[in-house]
Amino acid sequence: MTNVVAGLRDIVNTCGNWLEYTQLIERKNGNWSIAAGMEEEARELVEKYKDKPLLDRPDNEEYFQGRYGLRPGKTRYTSRRGKNGRVSPEDIRERLVLLYVEEYAKTHYIERVDEQLITTISNKSGVPFKDAERILSRILSGKYPHGFKDRFLQEYIELSRGGRDKATEFEKATSSIFADVFGLRAEHIGQKGIVPDIVVASRDEKWAGILDTKSYKKKYSISNDHKNRMLEYIERYSEYGLEFANLSFFAYVVSDYGKNINSQLENISNRSGLLGSVITARYLARMVERHQKNPYMHEEIRKIFSVNRAITLKDID
Repeated sequence: MTNVVAGLRDIVNTCGNWLEYTQLIERKNGNWSIAAGMEEEARELVEKYKDKPLLDRPDNEEYFQGRYGLRPGKTRYTSRRGKNGRVSPEDIRERLVLLYVEEYAKTHYIERVDEQLITTISNKSGVPFKDAERILSRILSGKYPHGFKDRFLQEYIELSRGGRDKATEFEKATSSIFADVFGLRAEHIGQKGIVPDIVVASRDEKWAGILDTKSYKKKYSISNDHKNRMLEYIERYSEYGLEFANLSFFAYVVSDYGKNINSQLENISNRSGLLGSVITARYLARMVERHQKNPYMHEEIRKIFSVNRAITLKDID
């Protein structure tokens, strides 16, 4: 029975890969949906093919792509064609890898191709590990010679004001900055109950910080409810925190903040005995850029997030 279920999952994943190749659907957290702005094209596609007979050569990858791999009225993907101008299996694999790595790069900071990246993209796309490795190397040396840094940072700032729909992605991207850029231990735990979104820590220096990200379209102010939650996070740190690190600060990561933010931070600090801060996504992106030129020491990062007010450019530069 286990093998049957696994086989069905493979079939479903393959079906999803082909549908995603058309760029008309999106898959997130197990949910399939029509991509935003593609609803009309999807309707046209259904109308065009609903009465057509099924393919007589379903196992022929090139034949399938030639018949069904295009949006209505669109031309074929032509980066590397096989004989007779047909889209080759390599084209299909490259398109799938590109789609998945660009999606992954929205919430993960990527500078190079490593085993973890290859494994992740291979699993998501269904492209074999060796093929994914070769294609990723080609993509980064060609289309993205400087890595995905600029794409990630641009997307990160947009996520910060994306509202509830983008909240989890914003949390994951923030966690990636602290782990993949600053080299800290970062755990995204925000979906596990009454806990902060992220715990960051320096194993060498034995300190930790808790982060709450707020993906708001408007300026963020710490409401009474949010204040009480943060106080509870601080008090209960020993229940979810990292055993090797003592809690040193709390912080909010936001798109922008209201004029009373400093007094609101001070209120939490006075009641908890812990220093805090708030930083905008734009300034955190600025820290990433500064770190590439002149890396922060872990102690510098701790001090920046312990200023007990809104973090300014002077603090990070």
